[in-house]
Amino acid sequence: MALDFNKSILRLVVLSIFIALLMFALSGCEPDPKISTATFEAALAEKLTALPSSTAYPTYTAQATQTSYATYTPASTATRYPTYTALPTLTSLPTNTKYPTYTPLATSTRYPTHTQLPSYTPFPANTAYPTYTPAATYTEVVRIVMVTPTTDDSVLKAPKGDGFYLVGPEIAYGIWRSEGDHNKCYWKVTDVKGGIISNFIGTAGGTVYLDENAYQIEIRNCGKLKFYSPIN
Repeated sequence: MALDFNKSILRLVVLSIFIALLMFALSGCEPDPKISTATFEAALAEKLTALPSSTAYPTYTAQATQTSYATYTPASTATRYPTYTALPTLTSLPTNTKYPTYTPLATSTRYPTHTQLPSYTPFPANTAYPTYTPAATYTEVVRIVMVTPTTDDSVLKAPKGDGFYLVGPEIAYGIWRSEGDHNKCYWKVTDVKGGIISNFIGTAGGTVYLDENAYQIEIRNCGKLKFYSPIN
């Protein structure tokens, strides 16, 4: 805006000078200095009045620059140095003094003592071990006695030795006792299917019960089995 205003003033000045020169040329004589100056000033004042006054822009006042606060940096924590513990004083080891080399004295070698040889003692005669004689083996002997069935009480209740007896036809029902002294007495009472009703092994002298369920009795090494009484 200020540049355009300056150009307008320059144009007016040039125009005024041009008009003055033109008037001088037209008059054919030297112009009156007073008239020329008055005329020039009047024309210049007229032109200057016709131009609008330049309104100056307000002076720009720059805003104050904001100064940022310094960033807060916390103080560093003081780290205490550890207490200095002095190292123990190094005590050098004593110089090792080598012992002098031991030189043994010469050993006196005595002549060996003469030792007589021991007298010869003959070994005793070899005695043979006794011949091992095994113990006598006990062989169990089973005697099978065939008894003819009978209904005679004197036969059924007669003492019975080793063997198998059918209860009823060959040996009477009732209570029987063995009267031998054998240590391996064995007897067994079975039913009609062969199932064991009762049995015994041990020293003779026990009691045998032959009831209605008994079918057969086996007697071994019990001496004599004698009738004691019927079963009530």
